[in-house]
Amino acid sequence: MTMTKNVRKVATDMAKSGMEIAGEEALTLARTAWLVGLGAAATVGEAGVSAFEALVAKGRRHSETPVEKAQRAVVETGREAAKLVESTGRAVYAQATGLLEQLGIPTETDIRALRARVNELRARLS
Repeated sequence: MTMTKNVRKVATDMAKSGMEIAGEEALTLARTAWLVGLGAAATVGEAGVSAFEALVAKGRRHSETPVEKAQRAVVETGREAAKLVESTGRAVYAQATGLLEQLGIPTETDIRALRARVNELRARLS
């Protein structure tokens, strides 16, 4: 072999050797990156599961039983019904008072004022 061929062979062998080393290092790096990714995903998954379980436990502590929900609903319904009755009563009273005034019939307020006037006149006569 000539010197040129020897140099070429050595250079080729070195290049192949370098490529193999580089390829092995790239493969090792890829495997490491893959393992890091798996580890990160597992950590996030575990943290997510534990966070989810903690939220469920907290929700259970704050949840109402069906009886408590029913009791609360009854109380709220009672309050709303009382408000409705009160507002309806006021509306009916106002309409009745207006109708009595239109018909010329004295209202409760008129009768009270009249009684007070009669009592005043009686007191003067006595």
